Amino acid sequence: TLAEWTMDTLGILFIIGLFVLGLFLLIKGSDIFVDGAASIALKLGVSEHMIGVTLVALATSLPELGASSTAALQNLGDLALGNVVGSNIANICLVLGTSALLMRLEPNEETARDAKFMCFVALLLFVTIFLNIDTNGEAAVSRWEGLIYIIVYSAYIYYLAKTMKFAVSEESKSGVFKEVACVALGIVAIVGGAYMLV
Repeated sequence: TLAEWTMDTLGILFIIGLFVLGLFLLIKGSDIFVDGAASIALKLGVSEHMIGVTLVALATSLPELGASSTAALQNLGDLALGNVVGSNIANICLVLGTSALLMRLEPNEETARDAKFMCFVALLLFVTIFLNIDTNGEAAVSRWEGLIYIIVYSAYIYYLAKTMKFAVSEESKSGVFKEVACVALGIVAIVGGAYMLV
């Protein structure tokens, strides 16, 4: 009937609206988080490379983290793992490829070191998936393997933090309230957006 068709159409439009709003909150939340975190780091005198490897890398991965975590909590493992694999393929092929088209990318010693670590992590994921393939051709990542990934990431961030050079001035110590508020607002938007998107 017309009433049922109308209700179905409204339901679909509502779902599409939630998806679009969730995507917008994820993107905007990440932008706000990056702006706030990068401003704080610059005021602390951290190098642009370190800001890129730590804060900007973390912030641009927050949408994936939010979406995959929300999917995992709802027992949507395929969505969570597919999001991780797809976002990394897009980062390497699409983002790096587009950046190289726009300008010549000349890696320094720090960038070469980080690229080697990235290759190691990609190999670690390949080994994990390969070792967990069952007779049906399906693979899984267990909790303890997830814990290993988090430990590896934490160890690398700790190593980067130890090599960071800070140059904090008296001027830098003041006026960070806005940046901290941006970071907090960005996190809230990312969490809400991830829930709506999934």
